[in-house]
Amino acid sequence: METDLKARLLEVNAALRGHYGARYESLIAMPQTQADQLELLLVLRDSVVNQMRELLRVEPVALRFSTPLLELSILPVSQAAFDAALEPSLWEAKFVGVVIGAAS
Repeated sequence: METDLKARLLEVNAALRGHYGARYESLIAMPQTQADQLELLLVLRDSVVNQMRELLRVEPVALRFSTPLLELSILPVSQAAFDAALEPSLWEAKFVGVVIGAAS
């Protein structure tokens, strides 16, 4: 991962930690399939009851750190969903994603 991108992702991680507080568990970068897009998986400690509400809550952070050359997409999921990895994208994140940050 290039230095500028790594620094930006660490900033995104810090912003999400502050935004979600005790709910924050980890942030995982998915393998890039397009040069101008990066998908991030935000793992939350509690359940994600309303996916749309969580997407709207995380959108300002994604927009703040997106640039004309790189669009960030952040998908919030629960720790339970991530652990189960029943969806292909969650399986991929669990086994080939890069952990940007994790709660201690």
